[in-house]
Amino acid sequence: MVVALLITTMANQGGMNPPGGDFPGNKEADFIGTSSHISYDTGKAVMSYTHPKSYKYFIYANSTALVASFRTILLLIAITYGIFIYIITPENDIEQLSPVIEIVVAVWCFVIELLMIGNTFQLAYKWITKKLMKELKKN
Repeated sequence: MVVALLITTMANQGGMNPPGGDFPGNKEADFIGTSSHISYDTGKAVMSYTHPKSYKYFIYANSTALVASFRTILLLIAITYGIFIYIITPENDIEQLSPVIEIVVAVWCFVIELLMIGNTFQLAYKWITKKLMKELKKN
């Protein structure tokens, strides 16, 4: 759980503060209130311009790490909940509650997996659509 939390924290931080930082805004233009001097790059990742291929790989790896560690945390929470409820339940009630605990943990794990599969399909759909749109624009 600690390792999963550490990976989640590192991946989140990597997404919020990518390697190389981001392009700063023009403080003078911000202070005056005019946007004529503000670059369109303001707030964008520097690495996406200087090393675009490496930036893509970084985003893929970082996103995969975030989702995988987050999924691990949620599964561990569900399993730990089930184990602790089983442990603290009195012996005479355990036969009645055991199926309920198993169902709750199984449903929780199923929902997490369903969300994971749904998000994977959604990302794949967006990726394929984006690729097709690029191809259509080229032709």
